[in-house]
Amino acid sequence: MTRPQFQRRIHRARVILDVVARAYPGAWKAMEHFRSLRGSVLPRWPEWCYAPLHAAYAVVSGGGDNRVPFERSHHIGILGALAAWRMGQPIIRFDPALYAPLVETPVSGDLPTELLYRLPAWGLYIETPDMAIWGRTLHGVWVHLDWSDEEPDELRLLLDVADSPETALDPLLGLVPIPIILGRGTVADALQRVVESGARQAAADGYPDIDPDLKNPEALAATLAPVLSLVLYLCSDEPDWSKLPPANPTPKRTRRDGWRLFPAEGVSVWDVGTRLGAALRMAYQAAETGQGDPDPDTGRARPRAHIRRAHWHTFLAGAERSERRVKWLPPIPVNLEDVGTLPATVRKVR
Repeated sequence: MTRPQFQRRIHRARVILDVVARAYPGAWKAMEHFRSLRGSVLPRWPEWCYAPLHAAYAVVSGGGDNRVPFERSHHIGILGALAAWRMGQPIIRFDPALYAPLVETPVSGDLPTELLYRLPAWGLYIETPDMAIWGRTLHGVWVHLDWSDEEPDELRLLLDVADSPETALDPLLGLVPIPIILGRGTVADALQRVVESGARQAAADGYPDIDPDLKNPEALAATLAPVLSLVLYLCSDEPDWSKLPPANPTPKRTRRDGWRLFPAEGVSVWDVGTRLGAALRMAYQAAETGQGDPDPDTGRARPRAHIRRAHWHTFLAGAERSERRVKWLPPIPVNLEDVGTLPATVRKVR
């Protein structure tokens, strides 16, 4: 009796990487070449940026004085994000019990810009189960940082709302790159800078006006808030990683080319919130049943157990308390035993 053969399932993000590679043969080699020129022929951009989007522009345009046509302008953001993610190919998967309250936590006040430079790797893919944007399923989001010697730094989001991996580059059915220009102010302020910059660039290049969905900073900020909460958590103090956070690859010496960076052979999954998720599940269950430990001094029942809402907490640290940091305070169990000592429980998310 022969055993049934099961085809190994390849992660959607990896399939999209291969689809884009087929559309732009030699793109990754070209991006690696740009990276190798950092600090010699090209400016020495910060280490937190794999390669500026100017490199992706050169790939999409074909180099030289070629211009990128409007119908392919979004390919620049797609190639830039995938090139940064390709080096480590980390998939970030949140425990459901942490994911739910985290995406519901409002991102209010000034965006803690300095915190975003703490992304653990050049590029991340964060899974976003049960999330939708503009009526389209959001399967996940690629996150990376971009640098320019002429413009402010940007947090770049690449929304995986493609109908299928094969339509990744389609202008209507494919991936959607979103820039967030860093600086002072709220998320809406950052997106307002994007609107103004995009309008100027479109006018200079002779492109049509920008997409109406991207023209309302307040509405777009509210739409992106759940995604930004996930990103901020990964950059915050003491995120609950199940193992050491993902990191960029280190150069390896080769006989022919000297020191080189090699991309990961495939995706790797990082579970986030397994320990905290287990604690939250226990707390929710106790709160739902109204169970709490009796007061050890009086023996009387304590007030009904409940869960306080999650929120972001900003505090000052470092030398002379001049460094602003952010920590996500999870739903806090009240009148319950200490659930922080629970062991981590890894749950598969399909």
